Amino acid sequence: MSGSPTDHWPLRIALCLMVTIGGIVGQFVHLDLVARVERESAERLLTQVTLIEELPSEVRGSRERVFHARWIMRDGTERRGPVSAPDDATPGSTVDVWVHRESGAIVAAPMTRHEALTRAGVAVLLTLVGCGSVIVVARRLWVLWASRHHVRTLESDWRRVESDWRRRYRSD
Repeated sequence: MSGSPTDHWPLRIALCLMVTIGGIVGQFVHLDLVARVERESAERLLTQVTLIEELPSEVRGSRERVFHARWIMRDGTERRGPVSAPDDATPGSTVDVWVHRESGAIVAAPMTRHEALTRAGVAVLLTLVGCGSVIVVARRLWVLWASRHHVRTLESDWRRVESDWRRRYRSD
């Protein structure tokens, strides 16, 4: 950067806007994810399932095996279904899984507050990178336009004075 400090005010304003936009995006994403954490924590329940028998697997060599399992919900109803279990699991052993509190379906573990914060941070970083990219592209386009405008101005000025200049400084 060259020139006086006042030459860079558009860039400074753009950087301030970039940080502001990143903060706003981070706040909205974080609030949304915290609500998701609370919702998932209320909907999901850690339950022990009893592995009944191993199901045939298409993919061998993975670290998990699929078993037919059964589990009992808090209301006393029994559920059955396929469950992924560690490689060392055997029929008759128990495994902890997350189930939907009402339907009893196997679900992923609920998101933690730490995961929500991490995802919000990633959203902020991506927003900053996106805004920074827009600023860089906009500045490059501005410099390109300004330099072409400067060249056109010089060419038009040269066309105006060229004939006089050639006449005065012609070497005969």
